[in-house]
Amino acid sequence: MRTNQRTSLASAVVLALSGIAGTAAAQTDKKDDDKTLEVIEVTAQKRVQSINDTAIAISAVSGDDITNRGDSSYDAAIKGTPSVKVQGIAQGAQVFIRGVGSQIDPAFADPAVATLIDGVYTGRTESVQAGTFDISRIEVLRGPQGTLYGRNASGGSMNVITRDPVLGDVEGYVTAQLGNFSMKRLEGALNLPVGEDFAIRVAGYKSSRDGYLSDGSMEDDSSALRVKALYVPSDETRVLFKYEKSTYEGNAANTVPVEGWEGNLTFPPFLAAFAPDGWVTDNPDDPWTNDKYHQPGLNKRDSVTYSLQASQDFDWATVNVIAAYSNHENSEKTSHLFGITDPDIFLACGSSDCYDDNTGNADYKTVEVRLDSPASSDVMWMVGGYFLKSQGDVGGDGQELTLGDAIYTYNQAFAPSETKAIFGQMTYPLSDTLRLTGGLRFSNDTRENSYELYDPEGVQLETDSQTTEDDSVTWKAGIEYDVSDDQLFYAHIASGFKQGGVNTTVPVTDFDPEELISYEAGMKNTLLDNHLQANFAVFYYDYMDYQVPTLQNIPVGDTGEISSFPVVLNAGDSTIYGAEATFDWIVSDAGRLKASMSYLNTEYGETELPVNPFIDGGPYQLEGREMVNAPELTAMLGYEHSWYLDSGSLIAGITMNYSSDYMTSVEFYVPGARQESFTRTDASIRYESDSDWTLGLWVRNIEDEAQTTYVFPAYRRFVTSPRTFGLNFTYRY
Repeated sequence: MRTNQRTSLASAVVLALSGIAGTAAAQTDKKDDDKTLEVIEVTAQKRVQSINDTAIAISAVSGDDITNRGDSSYDAAIKGTPSVKVQGIAQGAQVFIRGVGSQIDPAFADPAVATLIDGVYTGRTESVQAGTFDISRIEVLRGPQGTLYGRNASGGSMNVITRDPVLGDVEGYVTAQLGNFSMKRLEGALNLPVGEDFAIRVAGYKSSRDGYLSDGSMEDDSSALRVKALYVPSDETRVLFKYEKSTYEGNAANTVPVEGWEGNLTFPPFLAAFAPDGWVTDNPDDPWTNDKYHQPGLNKRDSVTYSLQASQDFDWATVNVIAAYSNHENSEKTSHLFGITDPDIFLACGSSDCYDDNTGNADYKTVEVRLDSPASSDVMWMVGGYFLKSQGDVGGDGQELTLGDAIYTYNQAFAPSETKAIFGQMTYPLSDTLRLTGGLRFSNDTRENSYELYDPEGVQLETDSQTTEDDSVTWKAGIEYDVSDDQLFYAHIASGFKQGGVNTTVPVTDFDPEELISYEAGMKNTLLDNHLQANFAVFYYDYMDYQVPTLQNIPVGDTGEISSFPVVLNAGDSTIYGAEATFDWIVSDAGRLKASMSYLNTEYGETELPVNPFIDGGPYQLEGREMVNAPELTAMLGYEHSWYLDSGSLIAGITMNYSSDYMTSVEFYVPGARQESFTRTDASIRYESDSDWTLGLWVRNIEDEAQTTYVFPAYRRFVTSPRTFGLNFTYRY
């Protein structure tokens, strides 16, 4: 049944696209205007600027583009961005930019790429896969951004900007989606003015879809609601309140077999006894078919966010305040590695009903106070203070820890993590065409982990806690030069920082923070009377103490036993360098061509990975090897064509992304850790009427090929989604 959805319906969609395009091609082109590229405004540097006047490497995707392509999550929306890789994991995803990212659970260590939603930081991996709705745009900033943001952003940042209320207008939209895998999605927004200086905007969505895997895993049953209230009593004062709640419940992401497992499932010893036929599937040629031992698990996520933004303009500056609170509750019942072949689980009931219930809850409280220079000032500056406090726990109470022949109880908790920072940046004009930029950030970061260990009789054996504290200074120095009115050259040196943390060992151990120094130069060009935008960048990173996650067998306190723990090590001095080029070209009044290319060269410094407890081999040396999620070459080529009809426009587009091969795990020796080179092609066609409605068809992953996003020992991996296609209908009022 699932295979039919991926083939016969896909063929029907492709035929429909071809038929509609053929009909439109017969129409007379009625468009006489000289079409030029739109001016995209971004707020990446905490002020409104044209994207081509912003002297950093930045990409932006609009909310309308996200809807037209059929993307419904943040990670899907940014997958075609230059030098960006998104790694899907059990609960959410991690973003890598130019090879800088993290494979560590955020309860243990911060992400290297900051995710900010309406200016509010979130460190949760599930936020990267949150549903998109009522989006204005998503900005992706490449390279360290610490002097612009109070939070660490050594690799860059993903800034999500949702639509604000509009004074004086009743407006909104409704979008309905239908697709294969029984996908149904309803999204909408309503803007209501209340008097002349107050407005409310309510937006939300509800989505459901069958799982992509044969066992029903990777399904979707999610919803969200957002309420924004805007108060503008004068031209100088603005207050914005936001409430947002999202939920997800369904069969969690699950692992599938890695090719070559036959005869190699030798560890742990119980595998041969409880899974004598191994990871046999009904259709080994289908990467989305699972074996009988990996039953689907259950994942439930609930999050809520409250935020208040206020600004007051004075003649000398604008005062901005952003305060926010968010709570994230996660519950997962699954076993990605051994499934129900775990002897305790198997003997209990032989199904996923007996999977352990793992929890991961977190609270974030943030406050940012910032002074910005007036919009009319020749000297552009900002200075601010930032405070973050997070409280979380992983695993809940009463985790079982098998030591020898006995089962111990292990309680773990993460005490508050805090960040206090002062940051600022200034751009000073030396002439009408030459400007200097400088920035500083002073930060204090703390993180704590504690545990209690009880023997089988309930007697407490050990308790311990440890706190890490890191003081850091990050900085930026650069120049901007207007080669002409339409050409900007920039060059800067900037540093990045990612705080250290604590390992979940018994007793607790710690790991050092990461530091990065970035050297970058770029050129932004608007050419051919704004028919062509061509941007280029080259960069070099000195990367110190890269945080490497691995598994290690170590003694458990004073018990005399040894157990496997996830630990984080620090690599020696690593290096990254590369180049990027992006093009956006209006080739005619009806045609638009987009292209990008990225080159990356990455290399780990000296790091010895310990013997992996699941693989008979090691230790392993990382030095000189390529870094994870850093393909040497990526490229994108897309074309969009418009036909202008009497009552609207028909617009068809196709985009192909290419990636060379790369490692999906720092544990390069794990079978299946290398993702081979691939292409991924998406296409869409839509009719935009002159009467405020749009009807569109889209198809993603035309090749219907799976890529590995993460690999485990014991020949297990996470994979991307198969070919999906669907129909959108949007009505705006």
